[in-house]
Amino acid sequence: MGPAPGAGIGGETVLLSIRPSVWFVLIRSLTLIIVMGLIAALAAWGFSAARAAGGAWVVLGAAAIAVLKFMWEILEWASRSYLLTDRRIVRRAGVLRRDIADLPLRNIQHITIHRSLLERLLGVGTVGMATPGTAWTEVYFLHVDDPEGIMRKVRAAMDGRPRPAPAPATTPRPAHAPAHEGVIVIGLVGGIGAGKSEVARAMADLGAVIVDSDAEARAALERPEVKSKLVEWWGGGVLDAAGRADRAAIARIIFERPVERERLEGLVHPLVKSRRAELIARARAAGATIAVIDAPLLLEAGVDAECDRIVFVDAPREVRLRRVMETRGWSPQELDRREKAQWPLDRKRAAAHEVIVNDGDREALRRRIAEVVARARAAAAGPA
Repeated sequence: MGPAPGAGIGGETVLLSIRPSVWFVLIRSLTLIIVMGLIAALAAWGFSAARAAGGAWVVLGAAAIAVLKFMWEILEWASRSYLLTDRRIVRRAGVLRRDIADLPLRNIQHITIHRSLLERLLGVGTVGMATPGTAWTEVYFLHVDDPEGIMRKVRAAMDGRPRPAPAPATTPRPAHAPAHEGVIVIGLVGGIGAGKSEVARAMADLGAVIVDSDAEARAALERPEVKSKLVEWWGGGVLDAAGRADRAAIARIIFERPVERERLEGLVHPLVKSRRAELIARARAAGATIAVIDAPLLLEAGVDAECDRIVFVDAPREVRLRRVMETRGWSPQELDRREKAQWPLDRKRAAAHEVIVNDGDREALRRRIAEVVARARAAAAGPA
């Protein structure tokens, strides 16, 4: 089961050490038990008296399958353990093949609770933890008692974790020569709520080509070769009635099995990177001189290696807080919690070539963006 809460392990303090609820076995077995019960009932009703022996065998076979499934889920329950310390979150699972997910607490940005109708009736739920910039859940506690209480404990641990040490404040780094043959690629970074999307739209109005990595990731799921691979891995249930990728079904699969999430990311991420390069090449062929990459966690994910310039979109904290409260319903604590999981703003600012202040003055913002775009165009043109 693991150490009791409060016990020290390797210098860490254990805050929570649990297994799934005992309802785990029923929840995981119920569908098959119902199916086998229906088969047994139909067999008992459909076989005539002269063929009663055949019906009995079907009933016994269905009962045996249901019992085996129930016993297997007992083993699955016993193999699972969930651990929260002041440094990390760990999930261990698997009877024949061991699966361990270990996520540093400092990397966690948000927490979710998923509760099916059956889970709500039984008073249990599933708690998932994810890092910023991903649609998937890295670590989850499946079918646990008191999911809200567990969420509160994880949030308390997140609130108590130390912030990353800020990088020394420096002036923005100097720009280098364009690496994309006549097209300057600008990567946008900034604090949460700073208005990167607004800056991207303004740059588009000035003729820049915008590369939206989030949109490209969604589009990648609709590629025929990707859908074919998903069906090969997980069956036809990952497509909806119209033959499109069922994002909810895919999320359920990778939510329960992190190894499948890694497999999906290994399939999609290279396609998104290739698509970025393709869009930049098309922009160059069309005569565009500026391409803008709008990607979550551009610096943290290493996408800045594809950029010629990094532009930091800056805004005072009170402005950013007001924006996320109005548009996302976040509290000040939620903004702090999410920012803790990203690079410190000083580090992002130091990694940038230029800074655009977006403090709410739209005319001044447009003027600043136009100046940045003009300098980028001049760099793309090269020496006179």
